[in-house]
Amino acid sequence: MRQKMRRKNCIHPIIHNAARLGFGSASGKKFLLFSLIFALVLPIRTNADETNARALFSREESNQIYRALGEALREYDDYYSPKTHSYYIRRVEDLPSVEQVRDLFPNPVGYGSGLDDSALYVGTLLVGVLDLYDLTKDEALRPLAYDAWFGMKRLGAAHRLRGVVTRGVAPQDGESIYITSSRDQYTHYVEALYRFYHSALAGEKEREEIRILLTTLADAMEEQITPENEFSILRADGSHDPRGLHKMWHVYAHEAARLPMIYAAAWSVSRERKYYDLYSRYAQDAIEQSLTLPSKPQRELNAWVPTYCFYQMQCSLILMYEIEENPQLREQILHAISETKNVSTPRFAWVEKRGGLREYAELLIAQTITPELVLDDRQKERLAFVFRHPRLKKSGIGGVCHLIRAYAQAVRNGYCPLPEPLEGASGEELVLTPGLKKGEMPHDDFDVRKVDWRNVPTVPDVNENRIVFLSDVFCPSAPGESAFCLEKLKQSCEKILALRPRPAAVFFVGNLAPAGASEEDYLALKPTFRAFEEAKIPLRFVLGEWDSRAAFEKVFPEYSFDTVAVFSTPRADFILLNDDSDESLAKARQLAEERKDKNHLIVSATPLPNAAQIAPSARACIHGGGRLFREDKNAQPLHLSLPSPVSSADGAPHEGFCYLQMDKWEFVFRIVTNDPDDVWARRPVVLRFAAF
Repeated sequence: MRQKMRRKNCIHPIIHNAARLGFGSASGKKFLLFSLIFALVLPIRTNADETNARALFSREESNQIYRALGEALREYDDYYSPKTHSYYIRRVEDLPSVEQVRDLFPNPVGYGSGLDDSALYVGTLLVGVLDLYDLTKDEALRPLAYDAWFGMKRLGAAHRLRGVVTRGVAPQDGESIYITSSRDQYTHYVEALYRFYHSALAGEKEREEIRILLTTLADAMEEQITPENEFSILRADGSHDPRGLHKMWHVYAHEAARLPMIYAAAWSVSRERKYYDLYSRYAQDAIEQSLTLPSKPQRELNAWVPTYCFYQMQCSLILMYEIEENPQLREQILHAISETKNVSTPRFAWVEKRGGLREYAELLIAQTITPELVLDDRQKERLAFVFRHPRLKKSGIGGVCHLIRAYAQAVRNGYCPLPEPLEGASGEELVLTPGLKKGEMPHDDFDVRKVDWRNVPTVPDVNENRIVFLSDVFCPSAPGESAFCLEKLKQSCEKILALRPRPAAVFFVGNLAPAGASEEDYLALKPTFRAFEEAKIPLRFVLGEWDSRAAFEKVFPEYSFDTVAVFSTPRADFILLNDDSDESLAKARQLAEERKDKNHLIVSATPLPNAAQIAPSARACIHGGGRLFREDKNAQPLHLSLPSPVSSADGAPHEGFCYLQMDKWEFVFRIVTNDPDDVWARRPVVLRFAAF
């Protein structure tokens, strides 16, 4: 795969394309002038670089980039905490208090708080620093590498919860965390620990700690990645993540290698065969899924694969490649790595219009993850554009961390000449780690070997803040149709009954039977209702326009209900509206007024066009009738259409149910379909009640 670049004795083509490559036309034109001046002052290639066929920069220019990135990192000292050895996306003084974190304000993920991406940034930084140290042996990098390592191990152990990798640790007490993490954070955490373990900088103490961290994580994954948990790692409070951020298997193609990557890393550092066996259980399937990415339509890729995910996919694949023992699978993995580079290339078009330097760096990391990948001329232009950009030092802490790694890989792959050590570059050493003096090492007062691990808390039998919705089940008594519908319904009900903890109730919304409903139609539902009764899950009903209430109550007298009823949970009251008569609407309006100081939601069989008049204080109107899970964001209040377990309005196999998880500061609606690989089911609807 290695190729030699044809030497060009002219100013790099990026100068001529700067307006097209820039962040909007105005800044692109400014950069055109900057690039021309920069290119005239610093020649692209000097005689000393003649032997490097790939080099795009002079040695002097590479030195300047190297120092500029170090200076850029120091620009964000206010975003760094010496207590946690972590960087944050907000200044430390602006981060939430310990009380706010423990209260999960403004949401269980910590979105908007500044504690939401430390593992991603510090993990990226650590790998980039390790690569640079391996290349340069620059001792100025040693303290920074250790500082990043100290930060990474706190993200996986300061809270003492087995199997939890947090997004960020509160710097005030060094242990409080938000309960929700994500695949992304786990990916960078595992890769960073794996790389540090195998680096020349790690001693035996560090390697022992990493063995503990990675095997502890792998053991938790083995225990928790089950169908009952939707193949997800649990949140820090032991609950299931309704957003799907913790889902590790039956995921999209670019995420398929994340789970085997974790087992591969545990095997690499421990040499315990059980971890290689766990890795092997998923590896072949993961690579086959990864190789389907190029066949996806571009529109689908744009919708489901954020720019940073190409980079993360490569992190997983390259780790698997390095530990894989089967030559044929190694070849497949390398092919997947190459294909990922190719698939990521069209994303540059979006980045050039709306992105920033961080997004550029993410794509460049994905495209240079191994020297086996060779950039074409257009990709080289983009690399040169990034490292000559006038705002190289002003790309945000996330941008700086990614640029450092992208630069390290560019040096390793031959696109940038090897820089001099920071002290040699200007005569004065740049100390990269905040608070340290030249030659000092950061202080570490946290020993993973002494951590008293706890399991994530045990959840109660019933989640009083979870409601399940089944809509338009259409179960007729005609033998052929009944068998089909009941089988579809059974699949959804089995998933509901497997939920742990059990929901507070199941709402049947919309038509239970087809037009002309009879007692025989409802009799077909007896086994389904009995299964919920035996599981002690309450049922509530909002019948559809085709239902016969008289026939229903004759078959199920125990489920008699009012035309307008209320079901209360600790965090919301549900107003169940069984018809839209003036009398019922007036009663619903009265009930809503009585509950305006508490979250409440209206549930109806079909959409309510006048919902705002009924209950302007309602958070949402939840309805059947559409047989498709979708939200009307323009409606006030929000209108949410429920899916059907037996048929989908668009003809695609999207049958399933919806559940609502009510946390203190947000409600999350999530669909579960009969097909665990159904991408359509991945996007939740989130109602937020607070912003940081």
